[in-house]
Amino acid sequence: MTDKRDEGFDWMVAVDERILDYLHEEQPDYAPLIASRLGVHLKYVERRCETLEENGLIEPISGEVVYRITALGVRYLDAVESSDRAESGEGEVRGRPARVEGNRSAS
Repeated sequence: MTDKRDEGFDWMVAVDERILDYLHEEQPDYAPLIASRLGVHLKYVERRCETLEENGLIEPISGEVVYRITALGVRYLDAVESSDRAESGEGEVRGRPARVEGNRSAS
């Protein structure tokens, strides 16, 4: 299996991918709303968002720290899904249908 964590993303934890998925599927959002919707403690989401931002996977889009996923973040998710799909031999990964191209929130 080719895992994105083997390609320089070994620092990522499970909630990072959940944050990326959320921002990919939804509009840009505030860390408190991301935390609430994912059911994760706010301070933890804030730290993980800072780490994702430092690594170029999300970016703040306002002075009030509203985050959105970047093109790199979308490529990460696509590579993970492709790897998972190849492993499972199915068109659906972790209960999600295959991602639709052309999300408006990625830059």
